[in-house]
Amino acid sequence: MSWLFSWFRRSVEANGDASGDSRSVAQVVTALEASLQEGVQKLARLQARHGARLEEIENKVEGGFADLRSATEHAARAASAPVRWDDLLDAADALDEAERSAIAAGDQPMADGLRAVVTRVGRFLAQQGVRREGRVGVPPDPALVRVIGAVEAPAMNEGHVARVVRAAAMEGGRLLREGEVLVARRPPPPPNAEANP
Repeated sequence: MSWLFSWFRRSVEANGDASGDSRSVAQVVTALEASLQEGVQKLARLQARHGARLEEIENKVEGGFADLRSATEHAARAASAPVRWDDLLDAADALDEAERSAIAAGDQPMADGLRAVVTRVGRFLAQQGVRREGRVGVPPDPALVRVIGAVEAPAMNEGHVARVVRAAAMEGGRLLREGEVLVARRPPPPPNAEANP
């Protein structure tokens, strides 16, 4: 920039010498040079301030994009994480057991109320694509349930499911949790009267 001022000064001084008024031209050039230098300095300061502001904005935008990427990755991880239904399934199993106890105690209204709650829980699970599997009176399906014991049940076929301790849970065609059942067994025959003296 100084070469521009030097050239301008030489130009004006050359024209001023020709007109005989070199002193006033030199003063004008000096004043003009000072004014231009002040303007250039102000412009440089303004440019520096705008550069700093632009850098601050760029940092905020980058930070925003980083936060957005992080939130998106977190949401993707949360969406891909399997939902844990264990607590709700365990609660439904506990309600089934409470219903059996109410029936055994002869409290049919209580049993009906508990059955209604279990039905609502089952409906909610079905809306989420989860279904409970636990039928009584059929042979146990080893793909769904594990036999954990046997109970005397003279009215049932031996080896059939007599009681569901823990219902299996399916999501689509996938087993979420294995069920646990007790199978029926016949009571032992009474001792033979001839065998006892």
